[in-house]
Amino acid sequence: RQEKKGRGSGVGGLNKTHGSGRVLFHPSTPDPRPSAFLPPPLVPPPSRRDGLRQQVQRRLQLLRTLGYLGKRGPTAKGRFAIHVPGYELAATELFFAGILDNLTPAEIAVLMSALVYEGRPSDRWSHAPRHLLPVVRKRVMRLVGGLHEAERRLGIPDPVRKPDFRLAAAIHAWSKGAEFADLATYTSAAEGDLIRTLRMTIQLLRELRKATDDEALRRKLAEAELSTDDEALRRKLAEAERAINRGAVDAERQLRAGCEAPEATEQTAEEKRGEPQMNTDEHR
Repeated sequence: RQEKKGRGSGVGGLNKTHGSGRVLFHPSTPDPRPSAFLPPPLVPPPSRRDGLRQQVQRRLQLLRTLGYLGKRGPTAKGRFAIHVPGYELAATELFFAGILDNLTPAEIAVLMSALVYEGRPSDRWSHAPRHLLPVVRKRVMRLVGGLHEAERRLGIPDPVRKPDFRLAAAIHAWSKGAEFADLATYTSAAEGDLIRTLRMTIQLLRELRKATDDEALRRKLAEAELSTDDEALRRKLAEAERAINRGAVDAERQLRAGCEAPEATEQTAEEKRGEPQMNTDEHR
C-alpha cells in the first residue's frame, strides 16, 4: 500500500516510499529536499596512518619553506634546531635573526623564559620595566607570531606558542639577585610554577649553548657565509644560566641536600647510641 502511494507522489512516478516512511529518490531524479535536511555524504574518514603521513608531509613542507631542509638534508638552521627540542623553531629563528647577540645575560634569561612560560588565566603580574626589551619584544612577537600563523595555515596541530612575557619583571629581578620570596611582589604565580619555569629556562639556555658549540654547525654557517660571534654568545648564555640557577631553583643543589640529610640524621643517631646512658638511680 505504501509503495503504491509512493509511486504516485514522486516526480514522474519514479520515487518510492520505504517501509519506514522515508522517501527514496531515483538516482536520475534531483532530490527536492532542502540541503539542510540531506544526510551527510558517505565519505570514509581518513585512516590513522594516512593522517600521520599527511602531518609529516606538512611539517616537511614547513621546514623546507623556512630553510631548515635542503636537497642534501638539514641546513645550518636545521642543524641548530636539532639541539633545541621542543622550542626548535622559535629559538632557531631568534638565533639566526641575531636577536640574542645584542642582549645582556639578564635579558636573554627573560626572553627564553617567555618561550617556555605557560601562565594560568588567574595569574596576576606586574608590567616589565619600560627599559626591559622595549623594541626586541615587538620584534620577537612578530617573528614567533609568523611561525604560529604559518603552522596554522598548513593545518599543523599545536602550532608554536607565542611568547608570554608576563613573568618578565620577576625573571629579571631574580637574575639580578633578588630573593625568591620577593618575587611575589611581581607575580601571583605559585612558587612551584616559578621554579618550573626557571628550570625549563635553564635547560633551554644549556641547549642553546650546546648548539652554538657544534662544530658541524660552524662549518655550515661558514658555508652559508653567516658570521656570528659564537664565543661571546656562549659566555652570555652561561652567565644567564648562572644568574638564575641558584637557591630553590638549583635542582642539583636541592638533590645533594636531600641526599646528605639522611646521612646526617643517621650519624646523629649513631652518636647518641655511642654516648653513655645516664644512670637514673644516680641521677636521683
